[in-house]
Order: sequence, then structure tokens, then C-alpha cells
Amino acid sequence: MDNHKTLLEPAKRVLLILLPFWDPLVPPLGIVSLKTFLEFHGNYEVRAYDANIEYAFRDIYDRYFGALELMIPANKRKLLYNMGHEVLRNHSMAAVQAENNYDDFFLDLIIEVVDKTFYTIISRANAETLNIIIKDFLSDLENYIHQKVEEFMPDVFGLSVYSGSLPASIFAFKQVKRDYPHIMTVMGGPIFSNELKPNSPNYFTIMTETPYIDKIIEGEGEILFLKLLNGELAVNKKFYSKKDIDGNSVDLNTTPVPDFSDLDLTSYLTVSSSTGRSCPFECSFCSETIFWGRYTKKNPAYTAKEMQRLHRVHKKQLIFMCDSILNPVLDDLTRELQQIDDPIYFDGYFRIDRKSQDFEKAMNWRKGGYYRARIGVESGSEEMLNLMHKNLTTAQIKETIINLATAGIKTTAMFLVGHPGETEEHFQETLDMIEEIQDYIYEADCNPFQFFYSGQVDSNLWEAQFIKMPLYSEKYDPLIFSRTWTLDVYPKREIAYERANRFVEFVEKLGIQNPYKLEDIRKADERWARLHKNAVPSMLELQEGKINKDERKNVKEYSMNATSFDLDLDDWNL
Repeated sequence: MDNHKTLLEPAKRVLLILLPFWDPLVPPLGIVSLKTFLEFHGNYEVRAYDANIEYAFRDIYDRYFGALELMIPANKRKLLYNMGHEVLRNHSMAAVQAENNYDDFFLDLIIEVVDKTFYTIISRANAETLNIIIKDFLSDLENYIHQKVEEFMPDVFGLSVYSGSLPASIFAFKQVKRDYPHIMTVMGGPIFSNELKPNSPNYFTIMTETPYIDKIIEGEGEILFLKLLNGELAVNKKFYSKKDIDGNSVDLNTTPVPDFSDLDLTSYLTVSSSTGRSCPFECSFCSETIFWGRYTKKNPAYTAKEMQRLHRVHKKQLIFMCDSILNPVLDDLTRELQQIDDPIYFDGYFRIDRKSQDFEKAMNWRKGGYYRARIGVESGSEEMLNLMHKNLTTAQIKETIINLATAGIKTTAMFLVGHPGETEEHFQETLDMIEEIQDYIYEADCNPFQFFYSGQVDSNLWEAQFIKMPLYSEKYDPLIFSRTWTLDVYPKREIAYERANRFVEFVEKLGIQNPYKLEDIRKADERWARLHKNAVPSMLELQEGKINKDERKNVKEYSMNATSFDLDLDDWNL
């Protein structure tokens, strides 16, 4: 049967959703960009929704983590809302696959998942407590999907899938195909960059065991999705990638401004935009360049105008840039934004480079609205930085963070612990560096190393050197669906997770916040204002629209030496 032609004649309604669980700090730019592109270039009516902002799902999230917290010793749950997603994801997937058969075998899997994440054995009674919440989640999810489909009656049902939203997405695809078999189901999203990387075991599972998913799109979706809807792709295939369009990419300078009209933006702290796709660098543990391919970017003037329009339409002063990295456009973008009267600020990812060693550059970025730099520091050990292909020295790291902080820009220093080869001495070097420059770090974020079967820059190297093996007992594979892998290498996963907990405990003692809740953000902003005279406005001030266009222009210039390392760090605490 030619599903494509049958499904798309004559109606052309497309429903796109991002399902739980994905932290709703920013609106989902991916599905919103797809909606905007499809409506601009084709005769399609598209709706784009983020289920993560719904009260029912936020309540499930809070209940689950609240219950889980009580089951884990305090010294092992410092990253509860990070590492706990592994438990939530695998538990949800097992429940989807079990289809109400919650026997002892099922509960034993939940116990093993908790043990392999928090290295704590919970009781079956505790597993049952968690499972009551998951059953409520699936009931709420079924009602939500039914409501959205019934009110719009789409011809195409598409989900953008992340690792954390895979269980809910599988559940929803099953439901839609069961209740509305005429609707075409389409799956896409970043999950194909690592967890479901093509030619991995998990990829073959998704290709062979999901008759309820009609089509899968990997990578950049605008052109592929449009051609799929237009009937311009082979209809006898399930999986499509850029190879099906001769490697062509969308011209980012011609894409329309994202249309967020389907979303309640009062539920978010920011609005979303971007300056480019992929990344010009290749860190060992990353999958961005493999997933997206060649780095492409927008014209900075075009980006600045888009940001101005988003600010004026949605009344948001802070814009989150969803790029992997801002460095290639930062000078030009902030120069363009300095020519705009609107009080616009932006938050985004940054890589330490030569320009960041120049304090005047940092000041110009601050005057151009750079609000928060999320910096992939990764380690305080130069040996580990070399293993990760960071091509950095610790001196460069310190100088960059000091420059940005002195300019007033919030610095989120992101670290990776437990990378293959990291010793206890390497880890201690990281803690020592954080302590040395603690007053110049707004937030110190930590993630334990995660290994994927394929898709990371150093995947082939690690496979040649080490044994990779499933994390969970193979008898649970039918329930797990998407398997997790680990390396037989030092440091073991348990050591990496133990270091992650110690990391958080260490930075907490230094008084560095890791703000996720609004009250934590308020405390972190107050600390930043005390430490730095040039501190960017608080999040509360931006949310209330209290900052005028002159704030950025009035940032005070300070006379700096060429390098900070001839100075006592106390002299830099302005």
C-alpha cells in the first residue's frame, strides 16, 4: 500500500509534539521551526505543542523524583535531577513495553536500573511505589494524545524525540496507530545522533520492531519533511536522511522567523533562536558534528533582526540560542545587537578560544547582550583536556572565565567526569581549579561520562581499545527496548558517578549555585551581583521587563593587564 499518497490526499494537517520528559526551560525550537518552514513552503496546516509544560506531566515529574529522593542516600543523590532521568526513562520504557504486566520480573528490572544509576538497592515495595506514578503518567499521556488528535484531526502525527522522551513517544505512536490507523506517524529528533545512531543495535530495534512508526527522519528535518509530505521521496522506505536529498541543507538565511503561536510562552523563561547548526570542533565524547555534518551559520544581521522580532512579538528580553557553539558569530552578532535599541540579551554555548583571552572582546560581547556563557570546560587536567581533543590549557580556561565574569557575563562552567582515562589525580585537579577561580564561576555544572554504542567522535577508538557491554542484564532487553552500553575501562561507571556526587558536594561548599528552580536562580543572581559590579541583570528583572536599552551601554570599562595570571585573583574581585 502506498501509505504516503493515500494519507495525504486531500487533507494536509500535521500535528507535531515534544513529549515528556524534557526540561521546559526554553520553547522547543526544533518542532516550531518545522511548523514554520512547512507552512511557509507548502500548503500545510501545522500545530506544534510542548507537552512538558502541562501541569499533569510536571506533577508526575515532581512526584517521581520526590519519591526517588527518599529512596537514595543523601551522598548518592547530589545529581538527582540529572542522573535520575536514567531511572525515569528506563522505568517508563519498561512500563510501555510491559503493557500492564507489572510482575516480579518487571519490578526486578526497576531495582536493577536504580542500582546501576545510584548504586543503591531499593526494595520491591519501593519499586511498586515508583510504578504507581508511572501508571498515572501513562494514563495522563493517553488522555493528552487523544485530546490533541481529536481536536485537530491531523493526517500526519510527528514527534521530535530525545532520549528522555523516547518512552512516551513509543507509547504515543502505538496509541495513534491503534486508534487512528489512517494517520501517518513520523519520528525524528536528536535521539538519532547517539542512542539510536544508524547501524547500532538500538537502530535495528527501532527499524524492525515498530510497525506503528511509518516514517523516520534523521538529522536536519525541514527539507526532508517537506519532500516527504510533497510525495517527492521514495514511498517504499521507512528511514530517510540527507543522503535522500543529495546532502542538501536548508539555507538558514532564508528560513522564516519561528512561529511560537501554538505555545504558551508564559511557561518559559526565554524564547528560542539560533545562529547556526553543527559545530566546527570535534570533542571526543560529542556527537554534534557526526549528526549534523558540516557547520553552517546565518548571517549575523539576519539573526539580529530575527531576535529583535522575537523580542517585540513575545515581550521576552532574554533569548536562548540553541546553537552548539556561538564563537563563530559572536563578534558580528554582538556588533549588530549594539546597533539595535531594544534591550535584548542572549544565553548560549561558548568554547574557550584565543578571542576569549582578550578582555576587550568580553566587554564588547557584554555590551552586545551576551548574558550567560555556557562553557564546555570539561576538566581542570591538561592531560584530560588533550584526551578530549579540547586543545586548551588550564591557563586559558582561567583567563577566559575571569574575563567573561569581570565583564559581568554569567559563566556556567560545564565539566565532564569519568571520561576514559581520568584518574583520581585528574579529578582533583578539576576541583582545585574550581576552587581557585570560584568567584568567577556563576554555575558549575557536572555530568558523568556517557558512552553510546556509536556516534561519538572517539567511538571507533574506544571500540578498538576497550570492551563495550550492555549495562543491564540481557534478559531485560525486551522491556528496555533501547539498550544502554558501557565500557570496560577505568574509571568504571560507578566511580564516575561517585565523582559526580563529590563534585556537586564540593561546589556547594564553595557557595556556587547550580540553579534549576526560580528560588535557586534568585540566590545565584544575588551572589553574582555581589561579586561583580558589571553583573548582568537578574533573571527576575528580565522577566519583569524592567531593564531598559541603556543598561548594556553603561557597562563600565576597567583597565586590565594583558593577562590575569600576573595578578592576585583577589584583585579581580570587583
